Amino acid sequence: MYKNYYRREIDGLRAVAILPVILYHTFSLPFANAGFLGVDIFFVISGFLITNILLNELVLTKKISLTNFYNRRVRRILPTLFLVTMVSIYPAYKLLFPLTFKEFGQSLMGVSTLLPNLFFLLQGGYFSEPEALKPLLHTWSLGVEEQFYIFFPLFLIIFWKFLKKKTLILIILLFLFSLILANDLSQGLYASANFLIPITRMWELFAGAIISYYIIFIKKKDFNIYTNNTFSLAGALALIYSFILFDESTRHPSFYTLIPVFGTCLIILFATSKTIVGKILSLKYFVGVGLISYSLYLWHFPIFAFARHYNFMYNSQDGNFYNLSNYTYLSLIIITFIISYFSWKFVEQPFRKKKISNKNLIKVILPCFLIIFILGYFINYKNGMNERFSTEVVNYLNYNYSQPSKKIYFPCRESFSDMVLRKINGKKYSIKSFEDCRILGNKEYKPNTVLMGDSFTHSLLLPIINHSNREKKSIYFNINACPKFKDLRSPGDCLNAFNTIINNPDIHNVIVFYRWSDKFYSVNQVNGEYFCKEIKCKNIEEAKLFIEKEKSIQKNFKEIINLLNKKNKKIIIIYPLPLMGVDVPKSLATKVLNKTKPTIEIDYPNDFTNINTNVIKFFNSLEGNIIKVHPEKIFCNTFKANKCVANYKEKVFFWNKTHLSLDGGIMLFEQIIKKTNLF
Repeated sequence: MYKNYYRREIDGLRAVAILPVILYHTFSLPFANAGFLGVDIFFVISGFLITNILLNELVLTKKISLTNFYNRRVRRILPTLFLVTMVSIYPAYKLLFPLTFKEFGQSLMGVSTLLPNLFFLLQGGYFSEPEALKPLLHTWSLGVEEQFYIFFPLFLIIFWKFLKKKTLILIILLFLFSLILANDLSQGLYASANFLIPITRMWELFAGAIISYYIIFIKKKDFNIYTNNTFSLAGALALIYSFILFDESTRHPSFYTLIPVFGTCLIILFATSKTIVGKILSLKYFVGVGLISYSLYLWHFPIFAFARHYNFMYNSQDGNFYNLSNYTYLSLIIITFIISYFSWKFVEQPFRKKKISNKNLIKVILPCFLIIFILGYFINYKNGMNERFSTEVVNYLNYNYSQPSKKIYFPCRESFSDMVLRKINGKKYSIKSFEDCRILGNKEYKPNTVLMGDSFTHSLLLPIINHSNREKKSIYFNINACPKFKDLRSPGDCLNAFNTIINNPDIHNVIVFYRWSDKFYSVNQVNGEYFCKEIKCKNIEEAKLFIEKEKSIQKNFKEIINLLNKKNKKIIIIYPLPLMGVDVPKSLATKVLNKTKPTIEIDYPNDFTNINTNVIKFFNSLEGNIIKVHPEKIFCNTFKANKCVANYKEKVFFWNKTHLSLDGGIMLFEQIIKKTNLF
């Protein structure tokens, strides 16, 4: 039987996990692009240690004391977590704008109920606040672990009592189920959920559980030094490979994640005090960082998030949250280490070593639960407490909400795609099947036009509804990140949906409105060198790849245009919007707070054409029954010479970095009316 003894190399492995996480959230470094994998290492370590504790207790006492187990988990996790959460409330109150503060209130409720991952899942979505601005976002991983700690001991007790000899097999089956599910959900509509929900992350904890079971019950003797060195080095190389070659585009968690998980398992299994990897991980610097890794994990994210908010509110000249200098990040990291050390010494250690009695533990933990939940509920109920700011600031911020309801946003996202899928499978549908897709305007009149595109179409919905009702007309609306071309990512089978619509004889007009700027890469070749706009080219090979993707998109779009022309459809193409590059309402609100003139603008034509040269050139070359609408003629060189503006007087034309507000949508719709007789 394996004895539960301290292993310095595992604390060193914790350092290997936490350092990339911190770097991933600060500096833009090549080897930190996959810093998020540090969480996966933590999951494996946690699964290993927890299972080791439980199995040793089962062997020695023939039972598991759930009271003692949960007491240890509470002491290990909650005191520092609640401290960080409570400390975060005041800077959140001072620095966060209402929408962000409302989401912060929801995260407080998530932390207090041990369900932060599920709360963040509900917050998620295309229009949610950027991840780097959510001070408690990192607590999602604690939610996964906490949910594992609640249920795994119960499963283990049942397995051990009724299926003792098959316990390992059952754990392996759970591991495989979770892994396969994670891989299946790792792309498409459910990718965000896949990252956060426990059922698709448990396999990493089960991986640690499996090696713990192996060490305790199967391993007969220690491996020789050669074997230990070989396999622990292989594990280290697997981690190095993952950290270097993985990035945010890697499907994760998925089968790819097996590489760092397997590498971690190899290190735990084979790294000893006598191996090369074990000796490195046992160095006092690695061990020291590993000992305070939990505090480091908890403190670093809110410190960085609040620094970004502070910089945006008081220092930013360009309205950018992310322009913290490397010197600032280095200073913040040092501050994080100092705070984490004292947190570990004066909070973690006293509670873990039971210097605080169980009675006093309850007196501390229970009030914290209640206070955090009540404050979170109040902040959420008060919609982020607008009263903290002046009316002018709130009015700017409220442009975030100048849109139709989600009932109009996404009525066809599921139903229409499902309809198309079923038709592909051989079933026929009449024209009435299109009723599954929202009809905008007067439903008594048969639509002859379809509006297709991505989220950019949202700004046109209310103007179309209001105008169509007056004019006794209607239009089909399909929003599914469409149209879908090869090399253009989007959920659903949009191309088939597109083809289904254009084959409808009652549809005479197709309006296409899409975020073109970051799909046509504007890669230019000058004197043999490649220059990328909007998207950075790391090397010539990547630049060439972007060019090939752009050509593919152009080819596929031309095919769609030709098909529409053959069907005698009229195509209305809305050219690229001028993108401001900053969150417009927040930037305007910040300027008011700083007593500067609330204006947001970019240079015209330079800043506009730099990222749109290729798409404009391509659209200009298209021929056929096409009407071309130019948004830049509305917002650029109109209100101010040689400038594209995001606002003018009391009107704000954008409600975030890229999307038109209701005011902006009305102006664009008026331009469409002038160019066409559709409405």
